[in-house]
Amino acid sequence: MSYRTLSTLTMTGGPDVLDAAADCARRWSAHLDVTVGAQTRTEPAIMFAPEMGIAEETLVQDAIEVLDRVEAETRARLKGEGFGWSVRTEIVRSADTLRRIALGHRFSDLAILPAPGEDRGAQDMLEAVLYNTRVPVLVLREGYEPSFDRIVLAWDESDVALAAIRAALPLLRQAASVGIVAVDPDSDTSGHELAVMLDRAGVTAPVTPVASSGRPIPKVLEAHARDVDADLIVMGAYGHNRLREIVLGGVSRTMLHDAPVPLLVAR
Repeated sequence: MSYRTLSTLTMTGGPDVLDAAADCARRWSAHLDVTVGAQTRTEPAIMFAPEMGIAEETLVQDAIEVLDRVEAETRARLKGEGFGWSVRTEIVRSADTLRRIALGHRFSDLAILPAPGEDRGAQDMLEAVLYNTRVPVLVLREGYEPSFDRIVLAWDESDVALAAIRAALPLLRQAASVGIVAVDPDSDTSGHELAVMLDRAGVTAPVTPVASSGRPIPKVLEAHARDVDADLIVMGAYGHNRLREIVLGGVSRTMLHDAPVPLLVAR
């Protein structure tokens, strides 16, 4: 099993992980599908003005001009690569457009997207892909050079965590070190069945139980990743109701927002 089709998306003016996606495509001899998006935003004062149609048309035309330029730059960056690739552009005007773009990723084996940080457009796109597809997502900071030698598996007995670990198997089989971390496990045997499953797949992964001692789980995972010098954390995403995640936050939302190290996430 390997990743044969990769996809990535960059919003104009937002974080860009095209170089990292290209590096992965090169490493795995995979095809890379690239989407370049531009958002058009209409100010509330304009929305109800008689000139709204003209204003919106101007914003769309501006977005098209930016997209044309960025598309040309993207094609120039990929020209001469030995792997297959494609580039398309999209103007993001609504949540429906985001969903349509997200659904375009569903034929990929792995989507590679930027850690959003404070960028709302990147956050919306990441969540759209995770909520509208079953495609695993590799979340990277801009400028990161992918390395998957030391991998931590965040285990909480959930279906989404297991989905992420299954999706990561091509990386786990090639890694120099893989470890399972269980934060405040329910029992002394938590993670043992997972370790057996991985062993049968050719992956040795010892289980490390970690007490949170009152710390938020994201902080515990970050600290553990630093302690073992991890290159990647594999974890389930959005195991709870979406409204609960948005209103109350959660481990997924915090980790995806800050992405202390690269993440491979799935639902």
